[in-house]
Amino acid sequence: TFEGLLDIAAPGESLEALAERCGLTTKALYNLRNGVVSRPHRGTVALLANVLKVPPDRVRAAIAASHAARE
Repeated sequence: TFEGLLDIAAPGESLEALAERCGLTTKALYNLRNGVVSRPHRGTVALLANVLKVPPDRVRAAIAASHAARE
């Protein structure tokens, strides 16, 4: 899940701090983490991949898993 990816790639970092580093809103990250968003914008995925130092496909897969878990 996206939450699991955050735990690995940004351990202990708050959503607020990560949002600031990414240039995103805290609400956007909250929605991704909780599976509210199933298909994020390509730019959002690229920002997260760059900041978290993981491949974009891994970010997309984690977000999809969070969305699937919510259903």
